[in-house]
Amino acid sequence: MEIRGEHSKKRVRFDSLKEGEPFYYNGELLMKTSEITDNSGFYGGTTYNCVSLRHGRIMSCSDDAMVGVARVHIEKEY
Repeated sequence: MEIRGEHSKKRVRFDSLKEGEPFYYNGELLMKTSEITDNSGFYGGTTYNCVSLRHGRIMSCSDDAMVGVARVHIEKEY
């Protein structure tokens, strides 16, 4: 997969993004997803709401986190 784009200086709250929108958080390119709750943990459920576009890991981001708007183009390499 090839990811091309730029990291905009514009920052917004995570909860203002729509599902499917890419963003940067802590230097990593992520995409907002619908919420997924994992109830298998000892202390209760963990809610995931984004995915790393480089590694495919599901992750969590708090609603009030400030994230960088990403302007990217993603293409599958053959």
